[in-house]
Amino acid sequence: MDFVSILHVLEDSLYEVVMWVVLLPKTLVRVLLRPGWIQPYVSAEWEKKAEKRFQGYLSPMLFWLLLGILPYAIWDPNFSAHSGAAPTPVQPVESTFLWNALILIIFPTYYAVVLQLLRREPVEKEAVRRLFYIECYVHAPIALLGVPLVVLFLDWAVQQTGTLAPGLARVNPTLLLGYAGLMGLWIVLVEGVIFKAELKTGWARAMGLSLLYGLMGFVLMVLFLFGLVMVLVLLA
Repeated sequence: MDFVSILHVLEDSLYEVVMWVVLLPKTLVRVLLRPGWIQPYVSAEWEKKAEKRFQGYLSPMLFWLLLGILPYAIWDPNFSAHSGAAPTPVQPVESTFLWNALILIIFPTYYAVVLQLLRREPVEKEAVRRLFYIECYVHAPIALLGVPLVVLFLDWAVQQTGTLAPGLARVNPTLLLGYAGLMGLWIVLVEGVIFKAELKTGWARAMGLSLLYGLMGFVLMVLFLFGLVMVLVLLA
């Protein structure tokens, strides 16, 4: 590749990154303020050719990776609000990015599969992809807002071990539960909007299904984490 070709590639890459910076906040504001826009927008874009999709907003997968995965990949899990230091990047970022992506991908995948089953359609790769993209828009802000929740939870866990230095602020359990509750409520409400649009049903049934499968997903997540912890303990 000659020097001119390298410059053209660099130009295209820089422009792409600049557009990410422009479209990321635009997409985030749209998703947060008008969650009902998500399903019709993705469905409308799905009718276009692949190269023409998602021109006005960040693509769902990229939106999810930048907001839902990247913060966890660069955040130092040893950081505590009581440490007095700013979070530092974890090295190598590439491995933590992939590891977090593999874990957090469970949430949009779970809801996409649930919706496909409720639609009484086969769970196939291409058939679920549109629903998965919809769920990427839904869960990216939740994953981002989950970062301070993780920080609060780790600080609360430190308190329970009795190793918190005197004079430092303590995490209020009510604040922790309240924050988690608001996140859960947002998921139920937004998923209810998606369920209503995809299943073409009433609000009562849509919200009921959203709450039911949200609770089922929470139980499955707790069981998964418990099993993972037990395996790590046995291997230690």
